[in-house]
Amino acid sequence: MQGATSNDYTATNTVNGNVSLEKTSGNALCGPITVNGSSSLIWAASDQLPDTSVVTLSATATLTLNGKIDTINELYLVSNSVVSTGAEGVLKVTKLFINGTEQAAVAKIADGNYVTGSGWIEVGGSGPPIIGDPPAIPATPTPSDTNSTVSPITLVKLDWDDSLLATSYDVYLWLTSDGDRPASPTANVGISEYTLPSQVLSLENYKWQIVAKNTVGNTEGPAWTFSTTDRTQVPGNDGVGYSTATHNLNYIVGVGNNGKLLGNFKVHWQGGQGSFSVGVDTNGFILNADTGGGNGGHVASGPISGTGSFIIKHGPAGGAWDNVYTVSGSTANTYTGGTTLSQGHILMNKTAGVDALPAGTAPIILGSAGDSARLYWGANDQINDAAAITVLLPTVIGAAPDAYLNFLDLAGFSDTITALILPDTGTKTQVRTGTAGVLTVYALTVNGEVKTPGVYTSSNCTFVTGGGSVTVLSTGTDTSTAVATSAAS
Repeated sequence: MQGATSNDYTATNTVNGNVSLEKTSGNALCGPITVNGSSSLIWAASDQLPDTSVVTLSATATLTLNGKIDTINELYLVSNSVVSTGAEGVLKVTKLFINGTEQAAVAKIADGNYVTGSGWIEVGGSGPPIIGDPPAIPATPTPSDTNSTVSPITLVKLDWDDSLLATSYDVYLWLTSDGDRPASPTANVGISEYTLPSQVLSLENYKWQIVAKNTVGNTEGPAWTFSTTDRTQVPGNDGVGYSTATHNLNYIVGVGNNGKLLGNFKVHWQGGQGSFSVGVDTNGFILNADTGGGNGGHVASGPISGTGSFIIKHGPAGGAWDNVYTVSGSTANTYTGGTTLSQGHILMNKTAGVDALPAGTAPIILGSAGDSARLYWGANDQINDAAAITVLLPTVIGAAPDAYLNFLDLAGFSDTITALILPDTGTKTQVRTGTAGVLTVYALTVNGEVKTPGVYTSSNCTFVTGGGSVTVLSTGTDTSTAVATSAAS
């Protein structure tokens, strides 16, 4: 609910889901308000409701003040409904009812039931709560004490129960190997949680302690401990929502380390996370570079190894064909589970003679029925000599140049593979050689026909374009000699 003009209707409001109150002036909601279970009113600024408002919460419903201040007439709470004040947020009410019983005119602070945070509900003009004692001892830590499974790939959130009477907390975090607690706190917060601003170290032991504070005194909690897991063990993330932590291999593993997949992993496109430079052991799982339509500039410099497979699904899907996914680096990819290049412009640009695409247990698949793909060479000898390529027949037709084609483009470079299958004679699948590129194969099938050994060029076939050739060798031919002969011809 945004804007600078107050709403003035009188109808009843029923809140299902999360509603953010963001008026810069005036009332965001008017009339009676009912917040249903698992729903929340969220304050982004103070004074969002009329002072005459009557607000009723169902079980598991929440008012989230975020440290803001507002005034209403009546508030009705039931068991498991919560006013989350944040850091010193205040909700002033004329009358407060809990489970149908009107409460006395006394400010209610965090008590583990109806109020959380370091703020309060101010009832009947009672004013701020009167604090006569120091806070309760901090308790119930998350991560739990001695927890040994804290992942270093996310920003760790430290959480604990609200300490009765606390108005703020000092947070201390230190490595166990550093000895005693540091002299100064890591942070001071107004609510009973703190998310670390940077990642913790891999395979380390930590201690942390909370000191609850108010105007009367300070109360130290016990020193809790947790240990972190190996960050190079990469959990699967297929099906999870996008975030830096769950999709960025460089972030998860740490640049300079090598990662090992523990499940199918999707390197998402958003924010450039489709690029990675760490080494990855696929470990029998699928490494999926799904970059979305029209997103360019992504690089997999690997190296990628293990028994799993590699999939690239890269624009255009309405995007531009000049958006390129590049497989680069100076170390060969050696994964054995197969390669699928289902969509987009993929450039192989490893050091000449270093395999960008290895030989796997199945042929390299290029293209899909739903969209088209093209495989480009940026240097000589990018594919393992034992690899085979199967090009699929696309059915898609689009306005972009060559949108209906699946093709190989040697761009003037040369390479050798075991076999190539093209499903038609050049209408939708082709080999483009560039000025003098040569693709040498031992087996060539075009439109279901097994081609005889020989040199195929644009002058004697329709599936080759450019000034180079596809050269089919007979079994037992010396590859290096044949390539030189073909290039000379």
